[in-house]
Amino acid sequence: MLLLSFLPTSWQGFATTLAKLCQRHGKTLPIWWQNAGKVTCWLVVCWLELCSDIITRVKRYWADSADGFIIL
Repeated sequence: MLLLSFLPTSWQGFATTLAKLCQRHGKTLPIWWQNAGKVTCWLVVCWLELCSDIITRVKRYWADSADGFIIL
């Protein structure tokens, strides 16, 4: 749940659901499926962080360009 404090509010519900699914079903799977699940969850979290960063930069770009200045 520590990760939820770093995610934007819009992603927190998805992250909680994904964590519950991984915790509930991950322990009953064969070890190679568990490893694949861990990698998949890690990739999803990294992708969400990247998208959040890109969206933040685009919002800043449009807000700053409206004033006549472009700061990235």
